[in-house]
Amino acid sequence: MPGVRHVRNPLLIGWAWLYAVYLLIDQARLAQWAGHPIVMRSQALFESLGAGYVVAALSIAAYLIGTIAVDITGIIGARVARSVSGLLERVIQGSRAKIASTLNRRWFRISTPAHNLQMRLRGESPDIRGLILNYIAGQYARAGAPSGASLDFPLELVLERLDVSAMQLWEDSAEQYQEIDRLRSEAELRFGLILPLGILGGVVCAGTSWWNVPFVLLLLFFVLRQAVSSRLRAREMVATLAYLNQVEVPIVAGAIEVAKELVKDVEDPSRVTWVGAMAGGLSAIGEFEASQAIVEEAISGGIDVREPYFHAIEDVVAEWVPELCFLMERMREEAERDSAKAPDSGTEGDAEGSAS
Repeated sequence: MPGVRHVRNPLLIGWAWLYAVYLLIDQARLAQWAGHPIVMRSQALFESLGAGYVVAALSIAAYLIGTIAVDITGIIGARVARSVSGLLERVIQGSRAKIASTLNRRWFRISTPAHNLQMRLRGESPDIRGLILNYIAGQYARAGAPSGASLDFPLELVLERLDVSAMQLWEDSAEQYQEIDRLRSEAELRFGLILPLGILGGVVCAGTSWWNVPFVLLLLFFVLRQAVSSRLRAREMVATLAYLNQVEVPIVAGAIEVAKELVKDVEDPSRVTWVGAMAGGLSAIGEFEASQAIVEEAISGGIDVREPYFHAIEDVVAEWVPELCFLMERMREEAERDSAKAPDSGTEGDAEGSAS
């Protein structure tokens, strides 16, 4: 049951932390604390109430510790994943440079596993990205956008908001929602247990033999692997349901609804027009950074900001995101300056050639 899982996770994680901290504290320090007046009064109270009340009180403490540990583990895990992902990105770029320069198969063997690990750390996979790309393309096609326009939509933003879409299944398809919730809960439990299990493993190795370290590390690796796999399966289910149009990704659906209104009076809207319309749509639903990102992504992908269609939507976009129009105008001015310099440099080169 979903409610039971939400109580189970912090409770088990909290008990694991209590036990790990208990083993870490020196026995002499425990004896010293036992003589403290507050500890003595608490012990007398628990003895008068009975073992059941002690277990209940410790369970409440474990639950509170577990809820805090889950949040802290999520924050630390996200930062570690970003750091490792950035490091792997540099490795991948270096490997691709080596591939381009040497065509050495050894760099292929380095680049591919590093890229796969980087995606898994971000909660992504080639299947998830492919399903979401197809979902976005389908939404654009139903809105009447030209082919290729969906490639300008910021995919990373959709992947970040993917988990929120599962809540739409709560009423329409409770079984699917419970399965997704179960996988998320399993991942959360394992992520939360990694640190206390690591501490327990260190205490065991210190008390027995350090030759047990490889076994502890192997155990932690499998727990982490199960956590990552459960999270990926949950996200793959949501991505599949989005592809099948059983759930909507709000940021995509909301922006497209506004964009369709913006382009309805434009005759034969091009890809550039849809860039401006989607920028206006994203701004209308409060995604201001994404509205600028979609324009920058389109320009980096080769769209010419001097194209006449780029002006066609500018007046409508100005109603939603005036700062975007300033960005578009600045980009046009830079492009016009670059194009004006090109003939001059060519003329100078021809003059130098004829003089020689």
